[in-house]
Amino acid sequence: METIEQVNEDFNEKKPKKTKLIVGIVLTLIVIAALIAYFCIVTKPQYVFDKAIDNFFTEEIKDFNSIKFNSNLKISAETDDAEVKTALEELKKCSIKTEVQLDINKKKEIFALGLKYGDEPVIGIQEYYNDGELYAYFNEIFDKYIKIDLNEEEKESFAEMFEMFATNRKQNATANKILIEELKKQIKKEGNFEKVSDEITIGEKDEKVAKHTLELSLEEMNSIISNICENLAENDEFLKCFDNFDGKELKEIAEEMKNDSLTDEGKIKISLYTRGILNKIVAVEFELDTEDENTGGLLVVKEKENMYSYKVNVKTNGANIQAIHGKVQLEEQKNKNSESGKITISMETSKLIADLKINLELNYSVDFDKEIDEINTNNSVKIEELTEEDYESIQNALKERPLIGDVISAAEGLQSNLEDDFSDQLDMEEDYDWQSDDFSYDF
Repeated sequence: METIEQVNEDFNEKKPKKTKLIVGIVLTLIVIAALIAYFCIVTKPQYVFDKAIDNFFTEEIKDFNSIKFNSNLKISAETDDAEVKTALEELKKCSIKTEVQLDINKKKEIFALGLKYGDEPVIGIQEYYNDGELYAYFNEIFDKYIKIDLNEEEKESFAEMFEMFATNRKQNATANKILIEELKKQIKKEGNFEKVSDEITIGEKDEKVAKHTLELSLEEMNSIISNICENLAENDEFLKCFDNFDGKELKEIAEEMKNDSLTDEGKIKISLYTRGILNKIVAVEFELDTEDENTGGLLVVKEKENMYSYKVNVKTNGANIQAIHGKVQLEEQKNKNSESGKITISMETSKLIADLKINLELNYSVDFDKEIDEINTNNSVKIEELTEEDYESIQNALKERPLIGDVISAAEGLQSNLEDDFSDQLDMEEDYDWQSDDFSYDF
């Protein structure tokens, strides 16, 4: 038999091991309980919407003093309709170029829009704003900048735009955070949430998903907008984020929304489709259900990284129609002070609406904190000082441009034919007995 001392010694040696085991079990139970609580929370529709709102509104905004944006859009379309097939073939040869340059500190903006037919420029229009002065230029149409006088309201609008960009980034982040929390609070207060199991097609496979739906009547939507505006107008921290802003406009919007009496009992539904224990969003759906039985819906599904499919459905007179469907593909490359990419959108309409397939291809590039172009407006003329010779010169130049010249010639030919037809049908001396009463008007 063991001595009492030996037994006590053995017990004391095993005690720490037992204590560690018990502590380990307790910690494991706490972790399990925490995970259960966490998943109970994250699977609630309201939490899913809160997370989606956070992700959508907290996208990092690039801080810059100047920006140069360029894009080139090409459109192609196909149809079996012989009447419009030729026009669509011509459309394939066209491309639209857009350019935006902005210098916040110098209060300068350049906006240019150009149309090309094949490799030949058709027309190029440029707007140039320089700290209170606005000019327009028509490339290869008129060789001078045309100065356009701005009224006080228009000048203020431009000034507000530059002030908005110049607002401190930290202030923007603060204002954005306050707005997000207010939006989530009002949605929680007014919205009706529901969660069900569902199945959607992702790519070629049917996937089981959780469908989290937020339903709002038009009246509840009105109330959300009104309450947000009213609360932000009384939030000093929010108002401090903007210079010379007392929230008066927000109060006016809130009051207007309150007084807007809605007769339509329509509803808006927003559904987020998620899968996995982390509720990863794989699809978003918007539905509008109005009192007159006309409804519409948009479903966007993430097929894979940077690839989305979409469907637009309409219901009218009891019939459900998949009006449009297609895909969106995104390609992007980001560097420290620049971005570039391509957006490709395919679209196919229902044959009940129109037999049409459309493809859009947008190539773009963005440069931050790069010097914008210098514009020399010394050779300019005020718009009210343009002469008849200037207008005639512009018209003749337009007639020489591809596409535009054909349109002008066709319009002039049509007008001439209409005048000839009218003259042939009406012989003023023989066919009509002109009376003085024909020119008498009583007011």
